[in-house]
Amino acid sequence: PLQGNREKVLVVDDEKEVRNMLVEILQQMNFSPMTASSGKEALEIIDKDPSGEIPLILADMAMPKMDGLEMIHHLRDKRPEVAIVAMSGVFQDHMIEALNHQQVDTFLTKPFTQGELQMAIENLIPRRT
Repeated sequence: PLQGNREKVLVVDDEKEVRNMLVEILQQMNFSPMTASSGKEALEIIDKDPSGEIPLILADMAMPKMDGLEMIHHLRDKRPEVAIVAMSGVFQDHMIEALNHQQVDTFLTKPFTQGELQMAIENLIPRRT
């Protein structure tokens, strides 16, 4: 199974239970998860990460105030190199097209398994030997 090297991963989801579940899984995978409960909060965290220590963001698409697509749009202006996994209960064609335009790396349909999460991020975190 995929094992991280304590890389930071930002989990953005407005549902506390989902954030907690993802934090637990990422810790088991040897990543250092951080959380944000909104797109606005995620962008504030990224602004405080000028050295680029966060290589991966797991982002829910359905959040109040600033949805995931809007957050990703702003994020791409600040950190185009960050890998993004978009998460949603339903991906509609227009959303996938918009996310592809924003260069989202992969998609996870909720609910997903730990194995599906591992496969989604396997090629997104650079391997250190």
